[in-house]
Amino acid sequence: MGELLNQAQEIAYYVVNRVDEIDLVYLYGGVAQGREHPRSDIEMSAVSEKKRIRWEFILDDRPIFIWPQTWKQLEAVATAKEGCWSVAAGSIAHAKILWSKSDELRSKFLKIQAQSKSGAESALQRSIRSFDEVYGKLWRLQKAIETGRTLDTTFLIWDLANGLVNVLAALNGRFLLNNWGKQIPELQTFRKLPTNFIERYTALIKSEPKEALQIASGLVDDVKVLLTNWILENQVTATEDLEEIVTDWPTVLEYLNKAVSATEQGDISAGLFASCDNAEFNLWAFTTLRNIKWNRSSFFSATEEIGKLPSDIGDDLALLLESKDLAEIQEATSRLAEQLRSELEEGWTLPECATLDEALAFLRVY
Repeated sequence: MGELLNQAQEIAYYVVNRVDEIDLVYLYGGVAQGREHPRSDIEMSAVSEKKRIRWEFILDDRPIFIWPQTWKQLEAVATAKEGCWSVAAGSIAHAKILWSKSDELRSKFLKIQAQSKSGAESALQRSIRSFDEVYGKLWRLQKAIETGRTLDTTFLIWDLANGLVNVLAALNGRFLLNNWGKQIPELQTFRKLPTNFIERYTALIKSEPKEALQIASGLVDDVKVLLTNWILENQVTATEDLEEIVTDWPTVLEYLNKAVSATEQGDISAGLFASCDNAEFNLWAFTTLRNIKWNRSSFFSATEEIGKLPSDIGDDLALLLESKDLAEIQEATSRLAEQLRSELEEGWTLPECATLDEALAFLRVY
């Protein structure tokens, strides 16, 4: 064991002997990864469902941190449901357990640790769904330059650079073990990168604002191309999604009822909102039935996706998005519901029940 690892162990024992209800303490960062150097800090987390343990101090000129963590948060980070997966989940994947209340809790952490290594695809899906936020940052950067807010431009450039590197880490299924700005050696090992990415990434940080905006725009577009290619390359079998459509069958009736209700009440706003909801649901359902991969994200083009479906279905979906006639919307909603029913009934049992006893067959417990 290294000197700093020993010191971390000593601090962990010290805190658990003075604060009850801690389940586990783990070490992460450079010391946990065996990359300690004379100026390394010591970073730990104390896992507890009942108390938040936060301890920050300096000992012999060395920063020491203990941050609060819950089991729920740990699992969410490991599976990329929240947080910056490439960095946060990386800290879990390479963590060292310093103390645990029981073997059972140690095993629980190790299982979560194992999960973190398979979170890349979830992180990538999150990145795809939220990629429009990157274009929002580009727009804010442009406005900051136009209005001379140079301090804002620095933060926005840094934010864009971090965001793109995080997406690329997920695309390559890799953790980022170094702090932001220090990952060049790691990026050089990535298989999927835009052309000359590292050179442009480095230039982005060092350039004047107007040039940085131009570089950032090119990088964002190139990363989008890589993500689009990933979507095309990763067509999935429809079995699980088909089961999800069947499970969501009550939603079809819900949307039909919304259309009928809006028509009866003459509520154009409610009718148009329900129409858009209905169009999105049916577009997902009918493309899934045909094993067409559809991602509802900033990459989404309604015209393009609807064009992949048979003309009768496509025409009704287009009507839902274009018509302002409530009766017409209701009729299209009914036709789509019947068409979806006929396709699903060929291989599935829809959850339509006469009694609660019958409904038990469709109960899911997680």
